[in-house]
Amino acid sequence: MKRHVCCSEESSPADGHVELGRTHCEAEEYDEAITEFEKAISIDPNHAGAHLGLGVIYDQEGEYDLAIRFYQKAISIAPKNAEAYSRLGGVYRAQERYDLAIISYQEAIATDPGDAGAYNELGYVYYLQGTYDLAIESYQKAVGIKSRYAEAYFALGLIYSNQGKYDLAVRFYQKAISINSEDAWYHYKLACAYSLHDKKALSVESLRKAISLYKDFIGIAEMESDFDLIREPPEFQALIT
Repeated sequence: MKRHVCCSEESSPADGHVELGRTHCEAEEYDEAITEFEKAISIDPNHAGAHLGLGVIYDQEGEYDLAIRFYQKAISIAPKNAEAYSRLGGVYRAQERYDLAIISYQEAIATDPGDAGAYNELGYVYYLQGTYDLAIESYQKAVGIKSRYAEAYFALGLIYSNQGKYDLAVRFYQKAISINSEDAWYHYKLACAYSLHDKKALSVESLRKAISLYKDFIGIAEMESDFDLIREPPEFQALIT
């Protein structure tokens, strides 16, 4: 979830410290950022942006209990803050508390129905749960809002591949690649789908592109069971040797 980090729309004497905290946050200077956010809170204890900023930092550092505390505080101050709900959902997802993650993302969407990222993240939680129908629905809503959302199209490809619907998987992998052709993983999974769909030449071509972008796919492909159908032809062997 990539958003403008530690943002605030409030007007407060503490805003200057929040701005400095945001700058340090973006530079990954977390100790300095914490100091600035805490200064902001000492001036204005109800500055939602400062609490959100602290949540972001503790989230990044894996201090999830603290992150939850500050995200919840930000929400209690500014209950229409969709970003805080989404970030809270991300923490719950990281903790594998999927039911709470779903509730948080749904709150984000209720607050901002045009938030494609929240739909994408909600889809990912459903994917992790194996609730593919709901995941597909969420990802489709994400791309309905943001038509060039490569990550969501790729996720749809993963789901359809897991369901053995390789023609659909290929379609969505190709859509993701049409938006971002430099992501090696997209090409690799397209190669897998082609192989499972028994389209050897297309699989080799996609795998060649994936390897050109990320050389470590040579070793990964050598062990990949999805390529068992095309492992023998010399074109494939030339790629992994």
